[in-house]
Amino acid sequence: RKADPCADLGGTAASPSCMSVESLASEGKRVVLVAEDIRINQVLVTKQLEQLDCQALICDDGLKVLTELQDTWHSLIVMDLNMPNMDGFECTRAIRRMERNG
Repeated sequence: RKADPCADLGGTAASPSCMSVESLASEGKRVVLVAEDIRINQVLVTKQLEQLDCQALICDDGLKVLTELQDTWHSLIVMDLNMPNMDGFECTRAIRRMERNG
């Protein structure tokens, strides 16, 4: 796995239109993976994270979160519970399995 630019945020945790994690890290931005399918909530969370000098990387369902985590591990994930394809509960269980299996 690639190094996580958000490791200093603590915790355990993509949109093609977002900048890459590597680009954001090179700018000194902390990247927070946000799992949210409702556009207005995506905008709200993004604005709130920007106030904390963080950049949101948006995934609109749990399957996309898991795909993103296979490429880059994120220390912090903001997870919606009700999403299409895979909800937040199922996604969180899958992430915990990934953590246990290394």
